[in-house]
Amino acid sequence: MANLCSLGASPAARGAILGLLLGLLFACAPPFGEDIAKVKAAQTGGVTNEELVKEVAGVRGSVEWSARNWKKNEGDIVLVEAKVTRTTKSGAEREIVLQYLRNRETDKIALDDVLVDGESQGLIGGALQMFLLQLE
Repeated sequence: MANLCSLGASPAARGAILGLLLGLLFACAPPFGEDIAKVKAAQTGGVTNEELVKEVAGVRGSVEWSARNWKKNEGDIVLVEAKVTRTTKSGAEREIVLQYLRNRETDKIALDDVLVDGESQGLIGGALQMFLLQLE
């Protein structure tokens, strides 16, 4: 199979084609960067959500943010997740996922659920679980 170099494409042409392909790739992906940034900056209990999630992660944890449409045909409501992977003092690995909903139309943000090791805890149970994990 021939590639661009063997076909005699100039470096400028190869760069233009690569730029076009990357542009198409990013144009097809839903733009969730703004949703993640707004959820991180929103305040819960006097601190930003980003600070709260970092506190949950502690010194032995890591945080990964992601977002997707909440439901298939509801582009105005986005589910933003902060996944915390944390190692306890005993060496066990725990996963805490804070799920936020952002309504793009109203610009409202709310904590929707907390999952601990894949199990839904609800808001009150999730808060208690996060507190208990701080003690581990």
